[in-house]
Amino acid sequence: MTAYRLVIWRNDRLLGQFETEVPWAREAIRDMLKRLPTNEGYRVKAFIAHDEQRILASAQAGMKLLGRELIFQELPLARLSSNCQDRE
Repeated sequence: MTAYRLVIWRNDRLLGQFETEVPWAREAIRDMLKRLPTNEGYRVKAFIAHDEQRILASAQAGMKLLGRELIFQELPLARLSSNCQDRE
């Protein structure tokens, strides 16, 4: 499954992040982009997960996954927003 992250600002003030890795993640990201128009002061950077780091524990019972951290790289909005013309 592919994971995406949006970092969202409004009027140059950071609002936060939206992250998704559901099976329809690309569609969810496009939906979010439509709801954050630049003419209302929104600025968005998109990222796509390309790798992950795993935190493991080793014990007599075997290996156990304690957690994971996705590694993101920036993704040009043009590659996501073919039908979101106001994002350019």
